[in-house]
Amino acid sequence: MQVKTTNNKELQKNNLMINLRLTNHPLVKRCKEYYMQVSILWAAVVMSFITFLVHTFVGSSRVAKPLLENTSLPIASKWLNYYCWHITTIYTFLMGGGYAYVALNPHKPELVIFLSLLNTCLAILSALVAIKGKINPLRFPSTSLFTTVSVLGIASLLV
Repeated sequence: MQVKTTNNKELQKNNLMINLRLTNHPLVKRCKEYYMQVSILWAAVVMSFITFLVHTFVGSSRVAKPLLENTSLPIASKWLNYYCWHITTIYTFLMGGGYAYVALNPHKPELVIFLSLLNTCLAILSALVAIKGKINPLRFPSTSLFTTVSVLGIASLLV
């Protein structure tokens, strides 16, 4: 029995050919796209959590506390604004949960479409309110935070 021996260069050439075929295989490409999509969704989860933290802990002392201490606002306006503050707190928390759900179930992107559209609208609304108040829109953290989360959500759909 004769054993065919191969030299090192021939073995390297064969390995390279196999690697090239594997890297261009549709399943390998799809796995890379899947990994990228899920990674971007987890980035959206992290940014959502940061948005929640900034809103809850930074905003509470700078926005909610002065609002409650204000005695010149009509009582209904004051408490309605406080109620809206808490709606945002709940939303920013659930927003991260929504992106996490899709990161764990990437075959269900409908929620990302909804959240990204809503976040885009909230970022635009934040900028418009700031402009109406003659404030630089970037001074409102909501403008950049909602924009960032929205961009990450949209990017996950485009991968």
